[in-house]
Amino acid sequence: MKRFFLFMALFVLLAGCDSNKEKNQVSAEGIGDDVITPEGLGKLKLGATISEVENVLHQKLHFKEKTGDEVYWPDTVEVIYNNQPLTLYFERSYSESDPGVIRLFGIITKNANARTDAGVTMKDSRIDVVKKYLDPLWTVHIGPDFEQDSSRIWKLNPRKYSVSVYDTSSRQITFYFYDDKMQAIKLSYFEGGR
Repeated sequence: MKRFFLFMALFVLLAGCDSNKEKNQVSAEGIGDDVITPEGLGKLKLGATISEVENVLHQKLHFKEKTGDEVYWPDTVEVIYNNQPLTLYFERSYSESDPGVIRLFGIITKNANARTDAGVTMKDSRIDVVKKYLDPLWTVHIGPDFEQDSSRIWKLNPRKYSVSVYDTSSRQITFYFYDDKMQAIKLSYFEGGR
């Protein structure tokens, strides 16, 4: 009788492990669209054209500014991607291969489920972010953020911080904090020296 109960307990334990394995496999399929890499967020890739982004989102983009042929063309659009609100930043790119094409320049998310390929999540602190990007391939900058006061003077806000990590391909991921709680993650190109 003792062996029977031992066998049944082992059977129930193993059956529970198999069902958890199936649950993890199901949830892992959709998690890729919440993962931020230096290339993009899920299927949204930095450098994509407007039509490429519209194909990924299965919707027409409605910009806040004009979509004409201005010399400098920065604009943003609010979208829903995988049930999460995102802000997409577009700019006109200038290169010899395709001059003047409007491309995806940045992505910002406040999604609680977002995470980077290094394992940073919205629950991490500034120190956690720095620890997860301690690698020779990354340059890390951390510091307080500025904001304008009522007299339009820029001042440091000691409650607001950002941590920016830069890779070797001119891309950066910036983590925005308020009182050491992550508020948003932004992926964009980095223009400037490391």
